[in-house]
Amino acid sequence: MPELPEVENIVVDLRKRILAKKISKVHIRLSKIIKNKKSFFINKVKDSKIVDIQRQGKFIILYLSKDYCLVIHLKISGQLLYLPSSHPLDKYTHLIFEFKNSNDQLRYRDVRQFGYMKLINRSELDDFLSSHIGPDYLSISSQDFAKVLKSRKRIIKSLLLDQKIFSGLGNIYATEALFQAKIHPKAISSVIKDVKIKKLYYAIQNVLRKAIHLGGSSINDYLRPDTSKGRYQQVLKVYQRKGKRCRRCGARISNVKINNRSSYFCPECQRL
Repeated sequence: MPELPEVENIVVDLRKRILAKKISKVHIRLSKIIKNKKSFFINKVKDSKIVDIQRQGKFIILYLSKDYCLVIHLKISGQLLYLPSSHPLDKYTHLIFEFKNSNDQLRYRDVRQFGYMKLINRSELDDFLSSHIGPDYLSISSQDFAKVLKSRKRIIKSLLLDQKIFSGLGNIYATEALFQAKIHPKAISSVIKDVKIKKLYYAIQNVLRKAIHLGGSSINDYLRPDTSKGRYQQVLKVYQRKGKRCRRCGARISNVKINNRSSYFCPECQRL
């Protein structure tokens, strides 16, 4: 699933390619991807100019000239690919945007079909986002982070992944940040020592910013709009390394299921 670093790289790439372009045509090949009436969606998007592109958590937001925003969530396997119109289409391409005076297209491709797009009036965007996600991990302070952890008695890995508390972090980077901070994924948030919470906050910031710099992690489906891959998977410390030696202490990496998701950790570095 694309997490904050992947989505940030997609937004940066899209700004280079489609910002200020006018959408001339919209081809919807799978209606369930769109969370509006098909006719309404096409009518409002067609002939709109893309005036800004932003990220909030894992959401991509295209600001359009007709006072609407196109909110995109890639979910598990969604991809936004900027390709020549001559590039072959496959059965997993579900939506296509064409642009005025351009032979290139922005295509939405999604093997699992869990991603979606929703057209929202700009005046309603803040309410939509606040009802779905909490503050972005790259915008919160260490004090606010600590306050939330201390006020909730929850398994730390589950709390970190709860998008309504803080947004943008997924399984890969939560796993890596907990390893960097030497915190067991099953530790209870309210009893973690203050010094460890501070280490975790800075570990999250460090991991996310490094992953952004390296273009994200291309482990499964993630590609940037130009179809290039990220490189952060080359420097992973624990994620998907079960049975391999810890790069820090030499112990064997283990894993535990938390909410039916594998959480990798070092049993020596991250003692419960």
